[in-house]
Amino acid sequence: GDVYKRQVLPQLIDSLTHQNRFYKKAAAYVLKSVAKHSEHLAQCVIDAGALDALVTCLQEFDPNVKEGAAYALACIAKHNNPALAEEVAKAGAIEQLAICINDPETSLKKIATMALSEIAKHTPELADRIANYSGTLRTLTGNLADRDLELRQHSCTCLANIAKHNEGLAKSVADAELFPKIVDRCLKEESKEMLQRQAALCLKEISGQSYALAKNVSDVGGASCVVDYLNKAPGPAKLHAIMTLGFIAGFDPDLAKTVVQCKGHIALVGALKEVKEDHIKAAAAWSLSLIHIS
Repeated sequence: GDVYKRQVLPQLIDSLTHQNRFYKKAAAYVLKSVAKHSEHLAQCVIDAGALDALVTCLQEFDPNVKEGAAYALACIAKHNNPALAEEVAKAGAIEQLAICINDPETSLKKIATMALSEIAKHTPELADRIANYSGTLRTLTGNLADRDLELRQHSCTCLANIAKHNEGLAKSVADAELFPKIVDRCLKEESKEMLQRQAALCLKEISGQSYALAKNVSDVGGASCVVDYLNKAPGPAKLHAIMTLGFIAGFDPDLAKTVVQCKGHIALVGALKEVKEDHIKAAAAWSLSLIHIS
């Protein structure tokens, strides 16, 4: 609030526009620190005219400047207000962020992916813009095989936030060579719980959209791997796996048999007994009801 009240924002934006790369990086990170706290402060950053300058910084040669700008845009878009993300998109951020996820600098790719994820989560229209921008989905699925675990994690989350909105977007994600990388390079990464959790989230969002997509997840061995993850995941992390099994089983009796063959019903009973959270217990009971195990 003090930064805003003291009219520092115009000075920061001037630094983004006219100063050297060191000032630009510093100014972007200060704007990030302002915008992250509340919708009101994020709107103040927008009203001060920061978006055009930040998007222009995504085109800088220096990856550190681009990284700072991407982080600031992510912090503006993250709030529970689609209008903020729409303003970010309107300024041309999606196209430049999509270019950044191809950058050789891993740290830039991670932050740009996070920013795209924060935009995509809000509306089908925003997710569709990201999905339909040249090669973005294939870049995101390609990054699932990257050596950097955090990049894989952010990519899983971004793909989930695109797929969750409707069947068409989920199919686009699945068709962009998502399989088998999402299973083999993410869900099977034991001891990397956050990566596994986001992979399970992505599979949940896809399998819940249609019979065809649920069967697709099952056919690539997703059901079996989800059961393995469910057996090992800590309590609160079990939810995505529980819901995925319920979605797969609920679409078709043959898919329900596949869940049983993978001993999914046993894993669900175990989760029902183990977890303490009522909403996770309810999800486990729901999934069990869909495979007719009482």
